[in-house]
Amino acid sequence: MIVLPHKKPPILHQLEALIPRLSSNDPLYPKLKDLLLRKQSGYQGELSLDYYYQQLGLDSFPILHGLRLPNHHHSCFQMDTLILFPEFFLVIEVKNFTGIVTYDSQTGLLTQETSQGGIKRFDDPKMQTLIQKQQLLIFLKKLGLQQIPSIHSLIVFSNPNVILKLNGHEPDFILAQKLMERIPLLQKQHNQRFLSHQELIALGQHLIKAHTPNNQKVIEEYNIHPSRIQNGVWCTNCRVGIMTWKKRNWHCQKCFHKDKLAHIPALQEYGWIYGPVITNYEARKFLGVSSMDTAKHLVISAGCEKRGNNRGRKYLIKLDD
Repeated sequence: MIVLPHKKPPILHQLEALIPRLSSNDPLYPKLKDLLLRKQSGYQGELSLDYYYQQLGLDSFPILHGLRLPNHHHSCFQMDTLILFPEFFLVIEVKNFTGIVTYDSQTGLLTQETSQGGIKRFDDPKMQTLIQKQQLLIFLKKLGLQQIPSIHSLIVFSNPNVILKLNGHEPDFILAQKLMERIPLLQKQHNQRFLSHQELIALGQHLIKAHTPNNQKVIEEYNIHPSRIQNGVWCTNCRVGIMTWKKRNWHCQKCFHKDKLAHIPALQEYGWIYGPVITNYEARKFLGVSSMDTAKHLVISAGCEKRGNNRGRKYLIKLDD
């Protein structure tokens, strides 16, 4: 029972909208491009595990994807997937690495051999899941939960092209297909029932209410001035040309494509990059139109809600997930 479904992270939306509008010569371009690829890979890895959850018949248990909760340090912690069983809670941390990945249980060192023959080092995922468990336990205690089942963690390597090498006994470091064995085994090992089905559902709803998506803006975190970001409506056909508005239609000078609704995805991109509120002046500047009436027509036709009156009027862009 998926009570919190997969949702593309806001940072992924932002990067997908922002990077094509940055010059490839921008000093931040390589760093943001690498971040985009890692975020895309991580998200795809999480989605790929749904097949195994379905095969295991976990439909009767609350499943929460991408749950992000406040902690006692006034920040937040996030779990890729949390499954609430009556006997125990299962936290799944997903790694979508490729190539040869090695974990040493003595040192906590996780490394990946790159295609160029180099070595990349990553934070200890076991320590990461330990912190997640501690923070989740504190959060559940604050909820006033009378009986808290044990919390178990799995580190799952989801990419079929990974070769996992473990130095030491690590039963909770597994390849994705091993979920078919590991989860049923954990269910057998945890045989004391702590919560009823209704209590699990109620707990899932409490967790959803406390869910706090990360809406930190990339342009703020990396101090990217708007002058570095290209304005304009991308051609919805070739994605190369910037379209111009004339005779109530958008025209591409590159491929000669026409599209009356090309401003809608452009406004979505504006919303992800800068935030969902836009003024008439900002719409004119970003879309590349000069008329206030035209800008007003375009934002309203895109389904943006009016906020305020006269000079203080703004429009709210409804962002698609």
